[in-house]
Formats: sequence, C-alpha cells, structure tokens
Amino acid sequence: MEDSRENKLNIASDTLDEFHLLFRSYLNRLYRIALILTGRQQSARELLAAIYLSAFENYSPKIGTVDFEHWLNDVLQEYLQGPSYRHFCLIESGIAKEPHYHAGFLN
Repeated sequence: MEDSRENKLNIASDTLDEFHLLFRSYLNRLYRIALILTGRQQSARELLAAIYLSAFENYSPKIGTVDFEHWLNDVLQEYLQGPSYRHFCLIESGIAKEPHYHAGFLN
C-alpha cells in the first residue's frame, strides 16, 4: 500500500515538474500578452499567476510537449472569456477585493 502511494506522489511530482518547465518556455510570451491587457507590470504578473493556476488545474501529461502551445492558447482564451478574468478586471478597477495568491514562480 505504501509503495502505491509513493508511486502516485512521484508521478504527481513529475507532472508538476513537466508542467512548470513547459509553462516557463512560454512565460515571456504570456507576460507580454498580460502586460498589453493590463498596462501595468504588477497587474500583468498577477494575471499571469492566475493563468498559471488555471492552466495547472487543467493540465494532463497526455497533452505532451507537441500540443502544449495550442492547449495553452485555449486555456488563455477560456480564462480571458470567463468569470475569473471579469473578476480580475473588477479588482483592477477597484470595484472588487483582491484575491490572495502568490506570483513567486515568476522570480
């Protein structure tokens, strides 16, 4: 039973590492898009953190490196059209409260 749990943890760790490496390869491009959308560096970082979380929640190793860019573009489009981005815009305009998440992966 313990071996099975350890194996699942190793797979989860490998998946996180793979996702993080793939996402980082598109980080500059995504940051430029976020900066264009928000017009401010801090807001762009916060938007990028939200996109990172959204992408990670929907990531599957089955996507692979070949389809990752296309898949990531789909995730970005869905995020920008969804309620989370509308809420982000309300935060930027000062109407809504800011969520508490950390954009430390950008460092």
